[in-house]
Formats: sequence, structure tokens, C-alpha cells
Amino acid sequence: MVFGTSKTPGARWKMWTVLCLAVLACVSCERAEVTMDGRRDQNSQTDQPRLYEIRGRVEMSDGSDPIGVQIFLAGQPYAAFADSGGIYRIPGIPGGAYQLTAQKPGFDTPSPMEIGLEAAPTWEGPIFEAPIIYLTRSTEMFGGLTRAAAAALGSISGRVAMTDRTSPEDVLVEISGTDRAALTNSGGAFTIQNLPPGDYEIVFSQSAYQPAIVATSVAPGQVTRLANRIDMVPAFEEQEGLSVLGRLLLLGPGGQVDQGVQGASVGVVETQQTVPVQTDGTFEIIDLPAGTYSLIATAPGFVLNSPVSVTVGEEPVVTVIVMRETSMVEGEKASISGTIILTDRQPGQYAGVTVAFAGTSNTGITGPDGRFTLRDVEAGTQMLLATHQGYKPIEVGGIEILAGEVADLGVFEMEPDIELPKVLQSNPSNGARKVVIDRIVPVRLVMNKRMRLESVQAGLSITPLCRYTVRRSSLPQDGPSNARDVMEVLISSELPGPVLQYNTNYRLTLAGATDLEGNAMAEPFRMSFTTAGLRVLETFPRSGAADASVSARAPVTVRFNGKVSEESLQRRTVRIDPTPAAISSVVQTTSDPATGWTTLFMPVSFKYGTAYRIQFTTRIRTEGGVWLDEPFNLEFRTVAAPEFISTPVP
Repeated sequence: MVFGTSKTPGARWKMWTVLCLAVLACVSCERAEVTMDGRRDQNSQTDQPRLYEIRGRVEMSDGSDPIGVQIFLAGQPYAAFADSGGIYRIPGIPGGAYQLTAQKPGFDTPSPMEIGLEAAPTWEGPIFEAPIIYLTRSTEMFGGLTRAAAAALGSISGRVAMTDRTSPEDVLVEISGTDRAALTNSGGAFTIQNLPPGDYEIVFSQSAYQPAIVATSVAPGQVTRLANRIDMVPAFEEQEGLSVLGRLLLLGPGGQVDQGVQGASVGVVETQQTVPVQTDGTFEIIDLPAGTYSLIATAPGFVLNSPVSVTVGEEPVVTVIVMRETSMVEGEKASISGTIILTDRQPGQYAGVTVAFAGTSNTGITGPDGRFTLRDVEAGTQMLLATHQGYKPIEVGGIEILAGEVADLGVFEMEPDIELPKVLQSNPSNGARKVVIDRIVPVRLVMNKRMRLESVQAGLSITPLCRYTVRRSSLPQDGPSNARDVMEVLISSELPGPVLQYNTNYRLTLAGATDLEGNAMAEPFRMSFTTAGLRVLETFPRSGAADASVSARAPVTVRFNGKVSEESLQRRTVRIDPTPAAISSVVQTTSDPATGWTTLFMPVSFKYGTAYRIQFTTRIRTEGGVWLDEPFNLEFRTVAAPEFISTPVP
């Protein structure tokens, strides 16, 4: 119908009035379906299940800001976050029985509150006013235990001693099968605290010493003190060996025995062990492992025609060594003597040096005065060799030997062959890049000598300035075969004090450190490494988890090695694929009180049995403007949906 212009204004007004009344009548008919109390006429639509809304408030025991407290129904996907006044609301909940609770990092989770939402009749909009939920500041002390639980923990203490009388400091004491450990102090004492009651195996270890193992038990709230001292035995110390008992006979020109033996000694060629001979000719060589050995002897004016072979078994060996006077040696061969002085020893302590002419079987061992004599030396040009463990060998060539000659070559000095301490390798290696900053960054220095810890502490420096400690560690499994000690430089990232900076080159120098004998490093050791930028240190669940049980009580957690700007933690920088059931717009973070680093809690409702990938892009940054060093992907699959078994109602 078209309204023409021929109509008068009054007629047009009447038509508009009729049209408006018709519209109002339709609206009135629609509204008539709703009763005064808000319930729809049950004949007007299909029945719908009742949905409730829980409203309430949370309060903090220490008066802190309640914003970010997560309130949830245990085991259900219904959750909300409190505002600055502690007020929260959880809408859209079907009728049923639930357990209401709340959580916030740093606070104890209260016991769940039993609530019931009745399921009939079928109208929308009922409100359940929940009692106030109180959160108390966490009292965690160790391993997630409260003070009451920690009071039931026990301790183990004891004392360690070294059988070679060296310092018992820095012996590593470990609880087998756990990560609990301690180091002994300068007196050898140690204590490991906060141990749950039970039976334990304690392992004591230090490089160059045999490990020791002790079993003990810990009682609730008690200190278990090891009754016996733990003795650490050097690794090179052999069990008590066997001995050779003997007598040296000196025969004169007529075959008679010389009753007075002066300045004679007997040596073992294989071990270079030398013992003096008593005036009655008796001698004893002790602590020899089972085996066959060659014995030689020296005595002024007497000669041993050939070494004496002895086999050491389970019982002590008794042997006789016969030496003949020099005048009894026949032929045109020469007799050569000399003296070797050990420059770092006192007179009378020069015994045990092995002397020989190269390419011949003529071998002798010096006595306490350093004297040696080589008999039956072939005429010609010879090279004299002298060796002794721990000393630089002597080689003297061009010695002219005349037939029948009896000559003294004079005095030779033998200097100690000192192995100076040095660093064999470092970890990280020199020039390493992208070293991740963690709460503690260890730098391991593998040494060729057992070092004095205090000299390493005094001789080590790091630039730029940072805070660190130095301790002794155990030998690495894959370290060099000649490694004798490992020093750990533990660089701390805990505040206050200078800490490691991102993307920075650090230079470490060790100079002047000494070994246990007091020998200093010949030259300084230098190495450098460069730190990485912002990184993700750890996550819950771990990346690759196949049955991740994440929920409101156990949310996805991400720990960074820096104080992250919350403005950079947005959906464009933290991407979740596929889209989860629900994502809160409130960012939950906490700061580590020791480092200031950020831990992110992701209030996300994930679907059961679903593979998720959470990508953290390089647009995440610290408050100081350092970006995430590289993208990080957290991949996991949630647990399968639980199976519900319905029980028929009788």
C-alpha cells in the first residue's frame, strides 16, 4: 500500500496511530511469556538446564592485593580471577556438587569448600553467594613442605679424615639416589639437613681418593651423628704388600765372607725401591705386590755379576745376594764409578738412582751417599744414563772407556722433574658463545695437579665484575686421563651484587695458583665466554610430555632467566595452537625473590587428549629491553578424558 498525498494530515495521523498500537500489541504478547519473578512460561519454549553463577570474595592474610587470585572448582573447567577488591564471579555452571577453592603463587591453597547447586526447576539466573575464601602466605621451607612437616625432618652429620694427613676440606658428601649433598669444612665436618625419615646410603668422594660408602637411618626430628670417623684413602695407596727378607754376602779374594758390611744397599729394578743393608748384611724390602723382580746391590769395592731374580707370592721371600771383591773380576773390562746428587735432598738421601751405560746390561743403583759402580764395562765410547722417578734423567755421552780401566766419573747433579700445575681444559670451552644465564653458571677448570683451594680462590679473577665462589669438585667422567683435580667456579645470578649480563663477553684468568707441593702455575690460564640473551629456563609440563595433567591447580608454568615486561606477554607473543577451551585475559606472574626473574602462570583451560603447541616469540622482552634470544616452543599432549561410570538409581 502506498500512502498518497491526497490524504489529509489528520487522516495520516490516524493511520500512524493504528500502526504503532499494532506493534505495541505484538511486544506485549512477547513479554507476556515472562512471569514477574523472571521465570518463562514453561509452555513457551523447550526446557533448558539450569545454569548458576557463583559470586564471592577472597581475602589475603597479610593484607596484600588479592588481584590475580584464581578461584576455581576442583577438577572442573570453571574458574575466575579476583579483582583488586577480591571480588569474583563464575557464571554458566550446571547444577551439581562441587569443591570450591583458590590459589595464588606464594600462598597456601586452602582446603576445598563443598558447595551444592541444585538442578531443578529449569530456569536461568540463580546466584550462589559463596563464603569468604582466606589465603595465607605460604610457609614452605623445603621440598614443598610446611613448617609443621619440616619439623618432622631429620639430619645427618659426621666427620671425615684423610689417611695421608692432608686437609679434609671439600670432600663431597652425597645421599645416594637423591640430589642432597654437602661439602666438608676445614675440619672435615659436614651436615645434611631436612631429610625425610628413612634409610640412606651416604657416598663420600674426592678426586685422587677412594670413595667411601656408609649406610645409616634418619629418625623424625632427630640429628643422626655417624659414630665412626670416615677415613678417605688415597686412590693410589695399595693394600699392604709382601716382603723380601735377605742377606748380602761380600766375598773376599779367598772366598771368605767379609763380616763387616758398610755403605751397601739393595734395590729393586722394577720399582726403583732401595733399602740400606745392615752391618750384619741383612736387609728387608716391604710392600711389594705379588710378582717377579730383579734385585741388584751396591757395596764399595765389590761387584754383583748379575741381578738376582725373586718371585714374591703369598709368603715372604728369603734370598741371598753374593757380591765379589773387585780384585776377583778377571778380564780386560773396565770398572767405572761416580756420584749422583739429588739437588733437592739432604746428604745421605741420594739412594735409589738407577745408573747404566746405554745399550749394555751394566746397571747399578746409588747408595745413600749417591755413589755407584758399574763393573765389566766394555771398552769404547759409551753414554751414561741415570734415571729416578720424579727427577730429570741424566744423559752423558762421549765417555771414553779404556780396557782394564778403573775410573771415577765424578759428581753429577740430578734435578727434580717438577710437573707444574696447569689447566687441561675448561667447560665451557674457551670462546664459547650463547652460554645460558641461570641462577648458578658453573665454569669447570680441569687441572693436572691436586691444587690448594685457597690459592685458586686468590688467583682467580673475572671481568666484567660478577659475584662467584670457587670450590673443589669430583673428576669428570670424560676428562683427560692425566686430570688430577677439578675446580668449579660458580657464578651467581642472585641479588644483590654484580650479576651476569646478557650478550656480554666475560674473561676469566687464573694465575699464581699452587699445587699441594707449593709449585705455582708457570703461566696464567685465560679463557672467555659470551652469555646468551633472555631464555626460557624450564617449563611445566616439560616439552614433549605425552600425558600432561594441567588444570587450574597445576597451570602451565614458564620460568624465564630475567624480569620480563608483562606488556610483552600478549596473545601476539604467546601463541597457543589449537585454541584452548578458555583463556584468561589476566596475566599471572611472580618474581623470584633471589634473582628478580619472572615465572609466568598461564590460566588456560585445555581440552582433554589434545596435542598443544605454545610458541613464545622473540617479541617477549625484559623490562630493560632485552628480547627473547630465540623462539621457544612448548609442545605437550593433555591427559585423556576420565571415564565416568553411571550407577543406576534403584
